[in-house]
This record gives sequence, C-alpha cells and structure tokens, in this order.
Amino acid sequence: MNKKITLLLTAFSFWCISSFAQLSGTYTIGGTAPDYATIQAATTALAAGVSGPVIFDIRPGTYTGKVSMGNVVGTSATNTITFQSENGDSSSVIITDPSSTTNSSNFTMLINGTDYLRFNQVTIERSGTDQYSGCIYLGSGSKRISLRIVALRPSNVFLAE
Repeated sequence: MNKKITLLLTAFSFWCISSFAQLSGTYTIGGTAPDYATIQAATTALAAGVSGPVIFDIRPGTYTGKVSMGNVVGTSATNTITFQSENGDSSSVIITDPSSTTNSSNFTMLINGTDYLRFNQVTIERSGTDQYSGCIYLGSGSKRISLRIVALRPSNVFLAE
C-alpha cells in the first residue's frame, strides 16, 4: 500500500513540475504541428515565467482575438521575450480583433507590467468602425517594450497614466 502511495505522489510531483516549467528557447505558433496553436496559448504559458531568452516564431496567418500579457517572472535584459514573424514578413502575420463599443475593450494587445518584450515583423490591427479601436494598450509598469517593423492599423497606442 505504501509503495502505491509513494508512486502516486512521485508521479503527481513530476506532473506538477513539468506542467509549470519556465520557458526558454524557440517555439512556434500556428501552422502545422505548432508548439502553441494560438498567440493566446503562448502568452498563457508565459505565466510560468522564463528561465532564458524566449522566441515565438509566428507562422503566416491571421490570428483573431485579444492578447493580454502581465508580469512574467524571470525577464531581464538577457531573458527577453520575442514574438516575430517566422518568415520575416510583417504582412504575413496579422494579429487582429474587432473594434468595440466599450472602453474596457479598447485594445487588441494589452501589455500590463510586462518587461523586456519584443515584437518583430508583425501586423497588429483593429477591424471595424466602432468607437474603441486601439491596437496596443501599454499598462503601468511595463518597460523595455520594442516594436520593430510592426504595422499598426490604425496606429493607436494608449499609455496608462
């Protein structure tokens, strides 16, 4: 009986540790056999933190839905987080969300307390004609955010006060 309990506890402990491992390395988003099917799934995985530089190569496609990021444990000048077009073409990766009638939804991408974050060669947009059509909302506490060859449509970026 004690051997069964010990075996179960060991298996459970291993599962818990491996389920919440910090990220380090290069991962793919979208396309065939990706590490993460969506950008939202990748940002959820970041909640465990990082233990080295992290690169998300986003495969060509349109990714619909809001993207929210908060504080990520382990980020630094060395341990950066990069989201980039896998093929280097900003027009091939479109991160989009429809415009909104409410101020609380005034973003496609919410960056709130995230540090050392980079976006390279992607398009971030809001579709539609509703009043609230912000592309990026930079919340308080976010620092060292880099946008390199990023198309914003419309070019609305809001900063927290």
